[in-house]
Amino acid sequence: MIDSPHSLPAERAILGALMIDPFCLADVKGLDGSDFFRAEHGRIFSLIMHLAGESQPHSMMAIIERIQEGPSEG
Repeated sequence: MIDSPHSLPAERAILGALMIDPFCLADVKGLDGSDFFRAEHGRIFSLIMHLAGESQPHSMMAIIERIQEGPSEG
């Protein structure tokens, strides 16, 4: 089995920056959740982008609350 090149610290840094500074969103326009090596990171990234697209808060606390709520219905 061959691992794809990846950097978990870089993935964490991207997610952290997005939760702290909304101006970072413009820097990641070319990324998609599937670009992340860890599936969990990809899901968090996709959630951040979804919330940002709806002009909703995407701070660390907002992300934690959404994850604890589980998948939304509808």
